[in-house]
Amino acid sequence: MTKNLSRDNHFVPQRYLQAWSEDGDRLWAYRTLVSHHSVHEWRRRSIKGLAFHRDLYTTFRDGIEVDDFEHWINELEQPAFEVIDRVRQEARLGRSDWEKLAMFFALQDLRTPLSFLESMDRWNKTMPALLEETSRKAIREYETLKKDGKAVHLEADIPFKDHFKVELDRSDRGRTGQVAIKTTVLLGRGLWIAQIRHFLVGISRALREHKWSIVRVKGKSEWFTTDHPALKLNFTSPNKYDFKGGWGSKGTDLMLPLTPRHLLFTNIGSDHPDYFTLSWDHTHLVQRMLAERAHRWIFATRRLDRVITFRKRVVNEELFKAEQVAMANWHEDNRKIEQ
Repeated sequence: MTKNLSRDNHFVPQRYLQAWSEDGDRLWAYRTLVSHHSVHEWRRRSIKGLAFHRDLYTTFRDGIEVDDFEHWINELEQPAFEVIDRVRQEARLGRSDWEKLAMFFALQDLRTPLSFLESMDRWNKTMPALLEETSRKAIREYETLKKDGKAVHLEADIPFKDHFKVELDRSDRGRTGQVAIKTTVLLGRGLWIAQIRHFLVGISRALREHKWSIVRVKGKSEWFTTDHPALKLNFTSPNKYDFKGGWGSKGTDLMLPLTPRHLLFTNIGSDHPDYFTLSWDHTHLVQRMLAERAHRWIFATRRLDRVITFRKRVVNEELFKAEQVAMANWHEDNRKIEQ
């Protein structure tokens, strides 16, 4: 029942990467983490073998492997490719075209391994307090309804409900009259995918309301792209900025390279032309930020020496092997959580 699953899940679409390929098959790739100094800084690689992990999105339903999420996000991103072709010709875009590009931005922001790692880090820091607060709020609401003699109705469609487990401990009830409530959340791939679905179905509508533009690269330079190509930039100065901006936060810059010549852009709350070109200084600044935000790969049409100055690679054999092992065990480790 599982032999035809889409197991090689490309978190950066192959069709998207073809914009940086002269033959539609290979491009130049730079690794930010390598095992040895002898590894070439730049190397031509097959697009098919880049920016994917086996079973990244494969999940379990009733004990059976399913790949419906992979097909769902592929369907969501397909409409954007026709718009990107029009951007390449610098054609005039309509409202629906900009909305498709906004959705494409959301997908590239959410579906990468870096997104998963940052989500896990955030959950580990905030989830205990969030569970405590939510449980206490639910108890207060229940007690109010009970006091007023009103019925308690549970919502049928509760986000993330399959990833939380609530248990009642009545062991002290006879002595104290109290019942303990224990809430457990399963952190991993399943919750990550549920979060992506939640954002794309609901919260992403905020992205479609922004005024988007296409930024041309300056001169004969190029916008390279990465294994996490979406930027959410809080910018104060060239030496003071971070990538923790929100999709609806006024003043945040959202950016995504679409081709080596064109970059999707909005400054939330501002108005700007549909197409415009940056200065040399701003072009180099955005290139630096793209390189800094990359996780493990940077992709370009040719060797770019400037990238090496923007993002010096790390040579660490132990870390490199540890990441390889972690991804080799990814599916089995998450299977244990999900089942």
